[in-house]
Amino acid sequence: MKIIQKELKDVMPEAYLPYSAYVIQTRALPDARDCLKTGGRYILWSQYVNKNTYDKPRKKGADIQGACMHWNPHGDAGIYDAVVRMAKPYSMRYPLEDPKGNVGTITSGKDFAAPRYLELRSAKLASEFTNLVKKNAVDIWKLNHDGTDKYPSVFPTLFPNFVNGNVGIGVGCISNIPCFNLDEAIESLKKLVHDPSTSYDDIYIEPDFPTGAIIINGNEVKESLKVGEGKSVKMRAVINYDETDNALVITELPYQIFTDRVMGEIEKGIDDGKITGIKNYYDGTDRSCGKWRCKVVIFLNKGVNPEKVCRQLYKNTSLQSHFTIKQNMLTDGIKPELYGLKEMMLAYLNHAMHCLKKSYQYDYDAILKAKKINEGLLVAIAHIDEVVALIKEAESEQVIYDTFKEKYGLSEEQSKAICDLKLRRLMKLESVKINKDIEKQESELSELEKYISDEETFKTKFIAELDRIKKEYGDERRTKVINLDFTSEDEDAEPVERKELLITYTNLGNIYAQETTTLIAQKRGGKGTNFKLKADEYVTQSISTDNMGWLYAFTNKGKMYSVMTDSITLGRNNASVLFGLEAGEKVSYINTFSKKSGGNYFYFITKDGMIKKTAVSEYKSQKKGIIAIKLKDGDEVVTVFAANGGNIGVLSSSGKFIVFDGSEVSDTGRNTAGVRAIKLKDGESVISAAKIMGDNLVTVTEYGMVKKTSMSEFNTQGRGGTGVSISGVSTNDRVVDFLTFKEDCDIMIISSKKNIKIPST
Repeated sequence: MKIIQKELKDVMPEAYLPYSAYVIQTRALPDARDCLKTGGRYILWSQYVNKNTYDKPRKKGADIQGACMHWNPHGDAGIYDAVVRMAKPYSMRYPLEDPKGNVGTITSGKDFAAPRYLELRSAKLASEFTNLVKKNAVDIWKLNHDGTDKYPSVFPTLFPNFVNGNVGIGVGCISNIPCFNLDEAIESLKKLVHDPSTSYDDIYIEPDFPTGAIIINGNEVKESLKVGEGKSVKMRAVINYDETDNALVITELPYQIFTDRVMGEIEKGIDDGKITGIKNYYDGTDRSCGKWRCKVVIFLNKGVNPEKVCRQLYKNTSLQSHFTIKQNMLTDGIKPELYGLKEMMLAYLNHAMHCLKKSYQYDYDAILKAKKINEGLLVAIAHIDEVVALIKEAESEQVIYDTFKEKYGLSEEQSKAICDLKLRRLMKLESVKINKDIEKQESELSELEKYISDEETFKTKFIAELDRIKKEYGDERRTKVINLDFTSEDEDAEPVERKELLITYTNLGNIYAQETTTLIAQKRGGKGTNFKLKADEYVTQSISTDNMGWLYAFTNKGKMYSVMTDSITLGRNNASVLFGLEAGEKVSYINTFSKKSGGNYFYFITKDGMIKKTAVSEYKSQKKGIIAIKLKDGDEVVTVFAANGGNIGVLSSSGKFIVFDGSEVSDTGRNTAGVRAIKLKDGESVISAAKIMGDNLVTVTEYGMVKKTSMSEFNTQGRGGTGVSISGVSTNDRVVDFLTFKEDCDIMIISSKKNIKIPST
């Protein structure tokens, strides 16, 4: 025995690195051109060779496993699992296998039938990988492990298989490619066909996973896909709120998450006290859910806020999960490289267009050969007596070939076709048929020549192939993509989606909240979709805001109350209960202030024409009410807004409108009365006030008349003036509100009869 002593640093490059390169090239990473690992290529090629395709009967999984071993140099343990995975609609965005039997469900993913029971064949989609093999579209063939057969080094596929994503683990190298929607991918590919320099923003497509769910960090994902790595895809399950049963219903899970895992995590979360408010739960997933959806029902205790339970579930279970982006792929089947989304698309395009052009060249050569043979047959028919005599007198076929070449200029292939000519083809009508065939062949050759030689014509034809694939295999997007704001006033709160809210306040002291949510999806007809008031109820205020701030209520006693906007129940809320008002206290005005409101000061304007300016920092949000303004007897708050100065407009009940500089108002503390904003006559009061936001003024009257006026008609006055009358109002009508804006827009007006009108300015 000879012992060789070497330093580890010397052995690694000599032994380990070649081994790792072999594993990466032959097993772990997908090829950028067909997005298949070698194992997947073995399976589809074995099925193609053994006629286990979509148009033939299925075969047992065990037979497929055994047949694949002819190509696979490794053990058979992973073959069957790989075949079944390609059949799972919750694992593959576009399955490549057509099964008959149990391939598992989204409850566990593992309980699929044994290979002696499950029957499979490659799906019709898989034929897109092999259709061009017979047309000489494969450049490089490889030998199987014992050197007795060959297989394509890469499939000449026209299907953009990167939409199926891929996952691979090698030696010191991984590949994690998300799934995409085929329709969207093809539209982006068409842009790149026309112009490969098209920007990333123009061709970007968002991931679309087999199990749907919601991606909550869309912008981060976009940046990761640009370079092929970076922030992971963060996903959330789709949770519907069933108001009738007071239950949360989970219908879509993050990719590669199964219900059995979620059920165990919910149980553990309840036991540990991390998930509260749940009365009962069960997994109701069955065939009625479809092939990739689920149904986990969670019954809530009475009075529990479903949004808060959702946060707990997302925080403590796999209902919020992630998918790492690491798009390592093989370039030309050899070199591992990191691919951005655009580079991945271009790798497919360059390969697919090359294969399609080779198939056109193959068709061209085949038709040209057939045309020449037909031309030779016409020569034979035209000189049939001489041809027959020459054949009868010839001593061998080679003599015939040489004679025909010398006498008629025919090639050996043409001469052979004449020798094989059947007597029935000597009829006069046969020459007519052959001439028609030649005419058709000339037309086909002319068309193929354009595809081969004219680049623009070829691009048009390639795009037609993409459109065919899209029409045949495409479907609708499953995964929704949003961007959450991961900032919160409450450090313990989970982030929620920023979404628009419409909050309205009525004369009966009710607050209505409406929204379109993706954290909890409402059933049609549930709260938040209908806007129904009582018979004697009408809207006094309507606010467009979002769910990331606070709703402030200012009462007739000069106090301020606040609640987080995302904690307001959809539908009707009683203001007294919502804010916990004291006896005899009622809300005079509500408003919302979020981080994007823009303003360091609150401006208060009262019915008696007083204005007060106080720093926002004085009004820290509390559950209990705080003094907001000192009011005189009979006075009450009309409006409150946040600003940093600028012009302020105040409207009186008699139609007088004053504009003054807000910087004239000094900053005072919370428990102060303020100074005069507008001088009022007896019986006159302030009905509206706001910060001037632009050069246009729109006023609305009691009878629903709307007028647009230039702000240039209202000169800035000193604070405390009487203002200027707004013209154009009839004697029996009066102005009830106003707003200002910079550019033309739509304005929503809600009448006391619940009608909503949106006139354009």
